[in-house]
Amino acid sequence: MAVVTGASRGIGAAIAKAYAKEGAHIAIVYASPSSTESAEAVKKEIEQLGRKAILIQTDLVKADCGEVVLRETLKGFNTEKIDILVSNAGIFKENHTLEFDADLFDR
Repeated sequence: MAVVTGASRGIGAAIAKAYAKEGAHIAIVYASPSSTESAEAVKKEIEQLGRKAILIQTDLVKADCGEVVLRETLKGFNTEKIDILVSNAGIFKENHTLEFDADLFDR
């Protein structure tokens, strides 16, 4: 069983599908409610591979996000452990590196 953050699209979705092809069940973690449709599409593709998938929508910047992901994953798969964690989520703000303020860098 694998948890993949940022798995509703792009590299995260590709990673989630690759793990599913290798036999893993997947927790698809994504931040924005506007990404729900794409997260559901990834979930459907994983399920078509014969694997289980759950969706966890949470803002990974919040202090309690780790607890939310852990709790929802363990409950969703009725398990006591996570085998794989792929911390893929990130943001892109077009800006020069030297112009990043501390808050943007932390996000």
